[in-house]
Amino acid sequence: DRSKGRQTIALSFIVNRPPHDPGFSLSRQEAHDRVIRYTLHSYATDKPRGERFS
Repeated sequence: DRSKGRQTIALSFIVNRPPHDPGFSLSRQEAHDRVIRYTLHSYATDKPRGERFS
């Protein structure tokens, strides 16, 4: 709601999730000045397409 001069974050939920959900990894990398870069990696992509959620 930006009408009050601020931004709010909407919380979303995932429904019908698989019984085995491997999760994510967050990597932080510091760059020049005060720049910080974040990389999100899904553990599910480590396996081939047919074996990701089994």
